[in-house]
Amino acid sequence: DSYIPDSGTKMRIYRQLLLAGTTEEVDDIRNEIVDRFSRLPPAVENFLQIAGLRIKARDKEIKSLHRKGDKIEIVLNKTLDADIKIPGLKKINPYTVHIQTEKSSSLAALQEMLELI
Repeated sequence: DSYIPDSGTKMRIYRQLLLAGTTEEVDDIRNEIVDRFSRLPPAVENFLQIAGLRIKARDKEIKSLHRKGDKIEIVLNKTLDADIKIPGLKKINPYTVHIQTEKSSSLAALQEMLELI
């Protein structure tokens, strides 16, 4: 709350992130925030990474993505390619997979997994 103290500015930035259609737009918003408010605190950086992941998931036709303990459940709008190779992948049904991860997996690790789908 103290990083961007003005609630109107904060809401405008949230809105821009929700409406962002490309990862480039998220990067532009990141740059604007850094220009105006200086170095990003970890919570804001995580929020920006999640906004980018949301866009990548949409582009990969992912309906939902949930962390369930040490697994990530991915539900797709389409069937998963048969030749996909991701370590720890278990196909639950034609649209749903579980991927075994480290409990401490970061957002960066999740982003790498999305690149493989």
